[in-house]
Amino acid sequence: MTTGMLETLKKYWGYDSFRPMQAEIISEALAGRDVLAILPTGGGKSVCFQVPALIVRQVRAPFQRFVLAEVGIDGFHVLLCLLPRFQLGG
Repeated sequence: MTTGMLETLKKYWGYDSFRPMQAEIISEALAGRDVLAILPTGGGKSVCFQVPALIVRQVRAPFQRFVLAEVGIDGFHVLLCLLPRFQLGG
């Protein structure tokens, strides 16, 4: 399980554990893989895309501040266009 997944779930939803298949789906998404998840109504599909989005935002925020400080707003926009949106590592 990727670091931060349970902490994010607890912080924003108040749950201590994921429902069946959620952790695997989220881990694959955070690894940059394409994921097709078919879950029943009430199976927690929204958590499967909301948790990775929150984790990626937390990882990118310090980087964005650094880039703004180092290269300014124009360079920041150029770098954002070049960065993969949901990839945490190569």
